[in-house]
Amino acid sequence: MVIDRKKLGVIYGLGIAVTLGCAGLYSTQLLAGGFPVFVIAIAAGAIFFDGGWCAISPYTAEIFPVRLAARGIGVGNAANGIGKILGPLCLTVIAGASNFVTPKATSEAVFPAFMFLAGCGLFVGLSFLLWAPKPPTKGLVLDEEDEPPASTAAGNVRLQG
Repeated sequence: MVIDRKKLGVIYGLGIAVTLGCAGLYSTQLLAGGFPVFVIAIAAGAIFFDGGWCAISPYTAEIFPVRLAARGIGVGNAANGIGKILGPLCLTVIAGASNFVTPKATSEAVFPAFMFLAGCGLFVGLSFLLWAPKPPTKGLVLDEEDEPPASTAAGNVRLQG
């Protein structure tokens, strides 16, 4: 069974929500052998928040026409960069730290921080479910005849405007 990128995005986001939610809920729980449930939840979450990104990142190029694909990738990477700045800032505010440059993590901040991250994952999953378009290339097979001419492949493309 093949899963398209839109469905994969839903699984990716909801998987983040469940695993990081469990990490926050069970952050102080131990298994019978004394192994922390938190570590298991984070390891399972890595399948989604790291592994899922590998499958989703080409999606930004697929949903735009060929002439806009590079800009689509740029917008996706810009959003990723903004998230890398705003995410830690949000966690600093949630933790109640007064120093935004080097905040100190406390055990009281683990639950709300991971609930915030789980909420972000839920937002990703729902965004893919409700708003993400299916790539227009879904189900198309490119033949050898559909290859671009040699001058296009070499980068000698002129934009018509």
